[in-house]
Amino acid sequence: PQSEKILRNTIDAKENEEMSNPISIENDQAGLINEFINNTSNEAS
Repeated sequence: PQSEKILRNTIDAKENEEMSNPISIENDQAGLINEFINNTSNEAS
């Protein structure tokens, strides 16, 4: 079906982006970790 084809293309595009852009993924993860640390330290104080 058409929707399945679109989904597959979206997944392929995402995987290609991740392979060609590993640094941005690491930056995203670092950002999430920093956000988590900020949230937990705000709650602790």
